[in-house]
Parts: sequence; structure tokens; C-alpha cells
Amino acid sequence: FRIKKVPVFYAPYLIVPMEQKKRNSGFLPPRIGTSTSKGRVFGGGYFQTLGESFDATFYGDYFTERGLAYGGVFRARPNPQTRLYLEAYGIDDRLGQGGAHLVVNGESSFHNGFRAVASVNATTNFEFRQAFAESFRSAVIPEERSILFLTQNEKSYSSNFAFQRDEVFFPSRSVVIRKSPSIEFLSLGQTLGNFPLYFQFRMAAEG
Repeated sequence: FRIKKVPVFYAPYLIVPMEQKKRNSGFLPPRIGTSTSKGRVFGGGYFQTLGESFDATFYGDYFTERGLAYGGVFRARPNPQTRLYLEAYGIDDRLGQGGAHLVVNGESSFHNGFRAVASVNATTNFEFRQAFAESFRSAVIPEERSILFLTQNEKSYSSNFAFQRDEVFFPSRSVVIRKSPSIEFLSLGQTLGNFPLYFQFRMAAEG
């Protein structure tokens, strides 16, 4: 990089071939760092392709003050209407803040009009999340929500089946609220012939 023909910064250049590239399995670059609460951090991983629409990543982190943590990520995109992301991470912590975290995000649309969605965020304990969360927001918000539902919408009618779990962490104990399962049929409204009236209803069974 030059200013008025005077070189002020130099960087090596790369030549990128233009042919089509395929994904390859292999080891990921190692990670090295330092943490004030975990000590020295040494990490690495392995990426495995599972065909054109699936892959998995396995990784581990060694903290000199905490111990060995391990996790994995599985991704799937078998068709344009379906996607799945699953991640799990855990550690048996030497300082008593060990635990595990599970994240699942996925959705799929079926030919008969049904759509299935999963959004799961679950941690075994709040101390683990405070010690090993990757962001300040994740570390301080004491609430987790998981929901799985199946829905079909046609015109003004909707059919829904859901399971929901909410957990709020407190220092002494956690409060868990479960809705399992929830079955709902409803109509957002439709006209009654030529009359200026609308008919709508909602029926539900919830626990």
C-alpha cells in the first residue's frame, strides 16, 4: 500500500484458483490464549464432512486452571425446506463450576402443509454458564427457553402442537415452567356468507 508512491504497508498476496472447490475433512487451526479465570487455554478441533449436506465438528479446550472441555457441532441441510444445527459443550471443572450446554435449532416444512420447528437452549446449571459463556449477555441473563412445535396453517385455520420449557435460574434454586403438550385449533376469522359478521374460534388443551 502506497501513499504518494511511498510504501507504508506491505502484505503478502494470495492467488485463489477459480475452479469449483469441494469441502474437505481435516484438523482445524489450533487456538492458544490466556484467561484470568481459566489460565492458559489450548484448543483444537476436527472437521468431518458427511456428504454434501451434512458435516460435524469435534473440538476440545484445555484450561490449565479448570481442566478439559469438549464439545461438538452437527449441521444438516438435506433439502431447501429442512435445516438442523446441534451443538453440545461440557466440562468437569476442577473448581466446581462444571456442567454442559445444549443448543438445537432446526425447522422443516412438509408437503402436507405442516411445519416443524425446534429451538432448544438448555444448561445444566447457571454457574457453568456464568464461567464459560462466550458473551456477557449469555452469562448474565438467568433465563432459558426451549420450544418444539408442529403447525399447519391453511387459509384462516391453524392447528398447533407444542412443547415448551422455561427455566429461570436463582442462587438457591431454579424455577422451571413446562407446557406439555399444548394442542390448539383456531380460526382467525372468516365471513358468514353475505352478512357483515365474522366467525372465529379457538380450542385448546394445555397442561
